[in-house]
Amino acid sequence: MSNTKEKSGSIIYLHYLIGLGLMFFGRFLPPIDPLTPLGVNMLTIFVGVAYLWIFTDSIAASLLSFVAIALSGYMPFMDILGAAISDSIVLVLLFGFIFFGSIMSCGLTPYIANFFLSRKIIEGRPLVFVGMLMLTEFALAAMGSQLMTTLFMWTIAYAVLDSLGYKKTDTFSAVLILGIFFGGCYGGCIMPFKGPVLIAIGAFEA
Repeated sequence: MSNTKEKSGSIIYLHYLIGLGLMFFGRFLPPIDPLTPLGVNMLTIFVGVAYLWIFTDSIAASLLSFVAIALSGYMPFMDILGAAISDSIVLVLLFGFIFFGSIMSCGLTPYIANFFLSRKIIEGRPLVFVGMLMLTEFALAAMGSQLMTTLFMWTIAYAVLDSLGYKKTDTFSAVLILGIFFGGCYGGCIMPFKGPVLIAIGAFEA
């Protein structure tokens, strides 16, 4: 067991070494036309952050990217921090996590999960259950914020998976989470005045 832990720890250090090498030493790579030296640096920082997001901790990788961008000379560190914190998506996620954390702490999430699990139509029909959550997310996203409703339904889905004994790495868990995501995507596009539709129309007009 100890050898396995040491091996996994060594792999994590190797991932960090590769990611940080791309982020902080990519500036020394020769530029390839039409990229400028700054463009090559930004590209390697992005690739390094994406690599760390996949194989290590996403929060640490994001914070390290602030330092890498500041050292590249593209933008001062305080400007980067201000732009990141003041972004509307970051604020929505911040208050959304506070709201959903309150829901989970008061015990409302298991109650909603039990409501879905107690429907007779889903007995012995796991795909019908996935479809039910997809349709619920579709309706919520059509009436409200796609991002917030998706996060809300994900909290319910994880409560259901925990009650059923599924792990996050199981195939059914992935199908359920992706199903809710696609339901939110379709629901967010059904109204002609919502953001995704306006973006698509603007792209076609351009």
